[in-house]
Amino acid sequence: MTGHRLAWNLIGLALLAFTFSAHADSPVWKISRGEHQLYLGGTIHLLGPADYPLPPAFETAYDRAAVVVLETDMQAIESPAFQQAMQQALMYPDTTSLRDVLKPETWLLLEDRLADYGVPIESLERARPGMVVITLSMLELKRLGVAGAGVDSIYAKRAQSDRKTVAALETPQEQIDFIRSMGEGNEDALIIHTLEELEDMPALMNAMKKAWREGDIGAFEAVALDPWKDEFSGLYRSLLMDRNLDWIPDIETMLTTREIELVLVGALHLVGEDGLLAMLKQRGCRVEQMPDRGSSLRGT
Repeated sequence: MTGHRLAWNLIGLALLAFTFSAHADSPVWKISRGEHQLYLGGTIHLLGPADYPLPPAFETAYDRAAVVVLETDMQAIESPAFQQAMQQALMYPDTTSLRDVLKPETWLLLEDRLADYGVPIESLERARPGMVVITLSMLELKRLGVAGAGVDSIYAKRAQSDRKTVAALETPQEQIDFIRSMGEGNEDALIIHTLEELEDMPALMNAMKKAWREGDIGAFEAVALDPWKDEFSGLYRSLLMDRNLDWIPDIETMLTTREIELVLVGALHLVGEDGLLAMLKQRGCRVEQMPDRGSSLRGT
């Protein structure tokens, strides 16, 4: 899995006007407007062996869908050309280094943490903060054994094999641009916060995945989003809110077609007053949470 898929996990909006069960629901919703419908699934981009099998609602939605829509083109981001472009974009020019933008004490903390992973800090001396955050997250998740293929990757490959149409909400270049701008003007705070979160990563990942699997929106928000929403409001806006606003017109267009789509996006994009579920409800869509198994759909 390429590094930029971890952007959602930098350090992981108000509760929706629904009643959610903590034990019988899933991270998949049926969205309807009139006679048209699609499925919207909240994903975890990286998973470990203990995360399988996936919640059954994903399979139900996939079987009913003719089109699978992902955040970006998964084939493109795995190409050598993309990897080279990302590497270049996430590094400072020759005249600038990470040491130049960080306080000496932050640099030392980062150096110590990287040493714990056996990584010399010189390998990241020209890296922008977004690259540093991604690298730290990948190193820790690899150590925890949860850096395997996620929901998006699984269903992208399934759809190609099954000859279903695969589409994307944004381009790979747009994703590079988001990460490139991360932490600008707030570099020390972002690096320090990430270093602190690494200490709690095992408990954080367990709580987040439990909330995700059960479709527990309130718990997922509290665990994965609240800790950084207020402290990094600019990052919250650029990585979540603005992208949700960009995606909504495309999702609404899907609700005018005969085909049924399965839209898969990072679970953080679904929750809160700025989340896709709330936005779609405000626009008159019927939003029903898929059950984990057995029981009926619930929503408004």
